[in-house]
Amino acid sequence: MNCASIDVGFSQRVKDQQKCSFSQIKPFKHLRLKAEIKYIDSDNLICTRAKLCVSPIMIIYLNADIIKTQIKTPLMTTRRKSIAVDMDNVIADIEEQIINWYERDFGLRVTREAMHGIPEEDAFPDKQAVTGYINKPGFFRTLPLMPGAVEALKRLMVNFDVYIVSAAMEFPLSLYEKHQWLLEHFPFISWRNIVFCGDKSLIHTDYMIDDHPKNLDFCKGKPIMFTASHNRNHSKYTRVNNWDEAIALLEKELESV
Repeated sequence: MNCASIDVGFSQRVKDQQKCSFSQIKPFKHLRLKAEIKYIDSDNLICTRAKLCVSPIMIIYLNADIIKTQIKTPLMTTRRKSIAVDMDNVIADIEEQIINWYERDFGLRVTREAMHGIPEEDAFPDKQAVTGYINKPGFFRTLPLMPGAVEALKRLMVNFDVYIVSAAMEFPLSLYEKHQWLLEHFPFISWRNIVFCGDKSLIHTDYMIDDHPKNLDFCKGKPIMFTASHNRNHSKYTRVNNWDEAIALLEKELESV
């Protein structure tokens, strides 16, 4: 590739650009940058000794050990952070579904408070009935939405790559029903961003929102526990109690990047 180059050494950030006298350097055809970058933003670049080849989209001003770049079109874009979002008890209210179905079948309504800190089925007199629900047709297809989930994912997708990640292989009947449920409630999420897997340790996202510690234990990024009755006694991970709190946490993370 044909390009001219200059060697520059610098380590300071421009603090008062109005007081700096810059001499313009003619833009070159292409740009390459090889340097140990200590800080970069849209206005200023700081690094150690660097070799640059500069394209016409940039004008570079150089003054001793200070360099400033004025970028007319994006040159170095920040990679969008990715989020893996669980389905059950995160965007789909599986607890409410169990409570409703049990009341329908046995005339007894178990409260969410009775489910705190224990597996869901342990809160019901007939445990086998509860565990049987997850293998019955229609259970996953008719799950209620978690409050605020649709609006939250739409908002997050503005700044993040959002993936729906569910260990649906554990319950084979749920595969089709979960997919149909997502098409109904989250039609704005591409099929490319829907992952049904048996082992979530395969997932490499910057964030994972899940209600089960067994999945968060293998998170390669930052694990976020979404509160469910069964996980209330866990304190290992950052916790959010609802989608309003999840939005606030993730947008704060974005500001710190």
